[in-house]
Amino acid sequence: MKSAVVVLDFDGVIVDSIKELKLVFSDFLTDYGISVAETKFDDFNGKTISEIIIDLKSEFNLNFTIAELMQDYNSRVDGIYLNVDLFPSCREFLELCGWMNIPVAIASANNRNNINLVLDRFGLSDLINIIVSSNDVQFGKPHPETYQQIQIFFGDCHFLVVDDSIHGLKGALNSGMRVDLILFGLQSCSSNYKNLSNFVQLGIFLSYWRMDKISLTKISSFIIEQSIVNPPTVDELLLERHWVNLSTGNDSIHNGLFSILWGLRVNEHDSSCEIQFLEFDYKTFTYYENELGIPIVSLAVSGVVFQESLVVVGLRAGWVNQYPNFLELPPSGNLNPSHSPDEQLTIELEEELGILENEITSREFLGIYFDRFSKSLDFLYEIGISSSAQLKVSAEYDWVKKFESREMRELLLNERLVPTSRYIVIEMGLVN
Repeated sequence: MKSAVVVLDFDGVIVDSIKELKLVFSDFLTDYGISVAETKFDDFNGKTISEIIIDLKSEFNLNFTIAELMQDYNSRVDGIYLNVDLFPSCREFLELCGWMNIPVAIASANNRNNINLVLDRFGLSDLINIIVSSNDVQFGKPHPETYQQIQIFFGDCHFLVVDDSIHGLKGALNSGMRVDLILFGLQSCSSNYKNLSNFVQLGIFLSYWRMDKISLTKISSFIIEQSIVNPPTVDELLLERHWVNLSTGNDSIHNGLFSILWGLRVNEHDSSCEIQFLEFDYKTFTYYENELGIPIVSLAVSGVVFQESLVVVGLRAGWVNQYPNFLELPPSGNLNPSHSPDEQLTIELEEELGILENEITSREFLGIYFDRFSKSLDFLYEIGISSSAQLKVSAEYDWVKKFESREMRELLLNERLVPTSRYIVIEMGLVN
């Protein structure tokens, strides 16, 4: 049994075919002397061709048999899939799902021949675990039958359902599945569903969605590498307008480079973790998060510094963006794409505490922690510094002090303690 499954519609999600399908629908109606509003196509979106033909014959009293109409309509539709293109980064998203061990299902009102034709053309068949097509159901979307078959195949799982039509999402919602729903496509707009316009956004969301369904508490080692996926181009005017609104009057905001989680998988046999990331600048990062409403996970480093038996604790300044006026175990900072977590940790120690690399006496990886509030995936370290090292507090902290271990219990009682620091105190048993 798999704990998480991605379910994708075919037309309008995997393949960019809706424009052509609308033309087929319009030409078909014209040839049979039928005139309807342009929204008629959307009313049928998600239904099987059989259902569409039956409804049209009944509504307009067409003097042809169902079989004749079906043959005509299918012959018009089938030719589309010899030339239709995938949506950008579709392959990379499917490969990401495979890399993360997340099965993928196709839930489509199209017939199996057309679906297989496209999958074979682009070499995607091995990336799909199951296809439920119009050949496999009596009723199309929004009837839940398509999704019920997928649920029977996988069993009790949590499903991420992606469709370009409200009909498809309603079918999933009515199926009895445990679901999260994504309305997909540039033209998608609904306040009732999360809207994503491309596969890079979907991949970013997938990793966030997956974080709630895996355990990171016992990670003992990790591998981290940059993905080759390129984020889609953002409209420069919209991006600049967003940045002006965000940064004007706020001297604490500057545009630096960020590492953004793209993929994560955990090997439970040896407690290792593999991570893929994308490179964003802060301007684009905040645009995606604030304007598009995508929960993006940034990669970061955090730790606890010991000077002999004393623990270093700081009070974050009131002007910082995250956790102002909170207590924290420094150092902490976002991971620059060009640095490893070890390298970033060394940089943060010098920038925040004035600790030079030659003053570090020990460094031990503790594990990984996901801070759900700040949406950061923290690489945790225990750091020892020499007794002669002098702490030099950066502007990020109002003060930095050294505490004895017996004082950690009082620290835990403080509600304004950064969650990652609270996790380190508890997991390391710093409370006597």
